[in-house]
Amino acid sequence: MKRNKEKYHNITKVKLNQKVAVFIFFLGIATFFWFLNALNSEYTTKISYNSVFINPPHRKSLPIPSSAKLTLSIKGYGFDILALKLASYLPYQIDITKYAIYPKSTVDSSNVCILSNSLINSLQDNIGTKVRVTTVYPDTLFLNLSKAVTRKMPVNIEAELHPFSLYLLNSPIVCKPESLWVSGSQESFENIHQISTEKRVFEKLRDSFQAEIRLVAIRGLVFSEAEVQISAFYEQYTEIVMYLPLTVINLPDNLHFRTFPKTIRISFKIPLRRYDEIKESQFVFALDYNLIKNNLPRQIVPELVEHAPGISDLKISPSKLDYLIEM
Repeated sequence: MKRNKEKYHNITKVKLNQKVAVFIFFLGIATFFWFLNALNSEYTTKISYNSVFINPPHRKSLPIPSSAKLTLSIKGYGFDILALKLASYLPYQIDITKYAIYPKSTVDSSNVCILSNSLINSLQDNIGTKVRVTTVYPDTLFLNLSKAVTRKMPVNIEAELHPFSLYLLNSPIVCKPESLWVSGSQESFENIHQISTEKRVFEKLRDSFQAEIRLVAIRGLVFSEAEVQISAFYEQYTEIVMYLPLTVINLPDNLHFRTFPKTIRISFKIPLRRYDEIKESQFVFALDYNLIKNNLPRQIVPELVEHAPGISDLKISPSKLDYLIEM
């Protein structure tokens, strides 16, 4: 009897769970269609919109802060408003010279204002025609434009250039321009000593390379250029290995100088096109006996006093030599 009661209870529980699941399923469908229907209706709402100030008047710097958050009152269908809120936009650019109002009819004033409603047409172009911009808040933007300071600053290349296997940089990387004019308020220049490019990585480079790289913006500063051009030339290299003796100068005729090992191993890289130009006679290891005769060291350091031009990645082994002086 007890078992039958438990079995009945379990069957009832399963049926109840099935009913709940069916109810939740149809509730989800109903909610979905309600949401679709709601999106087809027209609404008025507000959204936040980031903006930045650009193009200050001549001899004036950008205000600090050089950005502002606008609140837009918009009207449109739910689908379009949702798409606008989900989309990512670059900050809206407010042209100070175009929209600023100057007191006393002079552009020399540091205090200016911009009527937000004058931005509506430009904002409408920025977000498209599916949603209508009705009002912009705050209704007035107040700016303080201090006197601009102009300096010439070097460009710092943040790019990483990695050549193809067996290729090496033939000459220093060229940046054009290597410096640029920067203007802004005196305060904006604090702790700024150079202008950096964006971080970029270029792989498997060979022969001639050229690229345009944008500069990293600094709040409150205006650059004379928005980007720079970098160029480099990579050439195929080969490695050369040589075994050379040590030449001892100013050694008395009655002495013999022996080194252990007898030769010094050097390796270096050279452009492949110059391979046939390299001769062992261009490389000389030398030791002046007069420099050590009064205080003989336990080991000597081989010094390469002559070598062929244009070599790179030079390696010398061993770095120290044992020696023996015989009568």
